[in-house]
Amino acid sequence: MPSSLARAIRATVWIIAAALLFETTAIKLPMALTRMRMQHLLADFHSIYPAQSGWPDAQRLIARWGKWGHCDGTCTEADCDYDIVISDPYSSRLSKLSERTLERLISLHFFSFAERLGWRETDFSVRFVVQDSKIVRTRTVLRLDVADSGPPRALALFPWLRQPSPFETEALQLIDK
Repeated sequence: MPSSLARAIRATVWIIAAALLFETTAIKLPMALTRMRMQHLLADFHSIYPAQSGWPDAQRLIARWGKWGHCDGTCTEADCDYDIVISDPYSSRLSKLSERTLERLISLHFFSFAERLGWRETDFSVRFVVQDSKIVRTRTVLRLDVADSGPPRALALFPWLRQPSPFETEALQLIDK
């Protein structure tokens, strides 16, 4: 009897450790990396000023943030409309899923469970327009999901016990249309 109890305790400890490791590597670290990138982009963005900053400042931003940036058409000293978008690692992947897969994830309460683990859908966008070697317009947009108080913690562990959130219900209705 004592050895089976010890085995059960050991198995429980391993399961809890694996769950914490999963939460850290799958949710917490990618979100921290995303926040760090957003902070650096915002700091770089604060270094430019409309009508004062020029093409060299724009080139510096394009060179540093080119992996996350894009321009529709050509980007030259005479005319450039450039966007830089940093989003959490899962948002871009979710947008590539089929409607059927999204329906399945919603019905399995995947998003509620991921939110309970700490995932928040986040996007940070910076845009600047260059005309005649001058930055003439800038814009920033931050979209951040915030956590609600939600159901008790026990329901977070067993999401099928609760009713779908208004967001999930609305998303299912939009998919049905």
